Amino acid sequence: MLGRKPSNMTDGIYAAEKGFYFLKPDIDKITRWPTHSFRIITNSYGFRDTKIGTPGFFDEYYFFLGDSSVFGHGVDYAESYVGVLSEKMEQHNVSILNLAVGGHHINDQLTFLRKTIGSTDLIPQKIFLGINPFFLYYFEDEHEDIITRNGYLFHKGSWLLPYLKIMAGNNSAAYCFLRDRMRIAQSQILPENHKENPVYFEVFSKSNEIMSLSMKEKMENVLYEYKKVADSFRAKLIIVYTPIGAHFYFEDLLGSYGEDSLDYDSGYYFRLLKDFCERNGLDFIDTTPELQSLYNSGVKLQLEIDAHYNGRANKIIGNFIYQHIDK
Repeated sequence: MLGRKPSNMTDGIYAAEKGFYFLKPDIDKITRWPTHSFRIITNSYGFRDTKIGTPGFFDEYYFFLGDSSVFGHGVDYAESYVGVLSEKMEQHNVSILNLAVGGHHINDQLTFLRKTIGSTDLIPQKIFLGINPFFLYYFEDEHEDIITRNGYLFHKGSWLLPYLKIMAGNNSAAYCFLRDRMRIAQSQILPENHKENPVYFEVFSKSNEIMSLSMKEKMENVLYEYKKVADSFRAKLIIVYTPIGAHFYFEDLLGSYGEDSLDYDSGYYFRLLKDFCERNGLDFIDTTPELQSLYNSGVKLQLEIDAHYNGRANKIIGNFIYQHIDK
């Protein structure tokens, strides 16, 4: 037990101002989970990268925006799909800058995009917007009650106890050991398709207001704002759709909770995005078929006790995007 190392995350990775949070610049941290660890490095801009400091990049460079799936939660940057794509694009003298932040929704990343362009001299030739259903679903969520303590994010009204738990995990090997044993036991008891919390079902429920025409128009208005930003400096906007891991066994998951699959529509956000891109002349890259093929062959796509994609799935996504973009 005494040999179990606490995390080196005594200081977290986030900063916040005026209800908006982002990654600290020039950090190099290892975050340890019961079943996996991964390294988080940011450059001087606060973008996830392979090393700290001011990044060197080619004259042609692209932005990649999104949430934790684009950020590459659970894997080192080189193993994330943006990292895989970045390495391949270097052969073509093109750099990829990853602006994704874990926990951001589509409105947050729009704010961050504008903030980045307004406060730096970075003007990309292309903007890739990585979207999964959750990233789009929570488009109206605000983070006005978010605060940071030692670089960690908390809600203003209930930050103390979670903060103390984090500090215990960062400094106590015994606490880490007991916490991790419980989580590993949980992963062994629960079947593969129980990583997702049933509360996520509402995201795909046909009775949810999110599927109304008025909400569809609101979501499309946010997408239009991205297009307007890209058009303002003649950048090309490209939408990349990646389904959540549960997509491939969603009907089985519903059945395990006694839900009727006819009450849900797991393809709603895909169709919305594809239709939007077709009407607006935007490139649309759908990674679903490639991941479906991998899943059908029996390959595990997700991390242990975590719904994010693992390194192998990330590699498949990165290679697939590379094959479907202009070089």
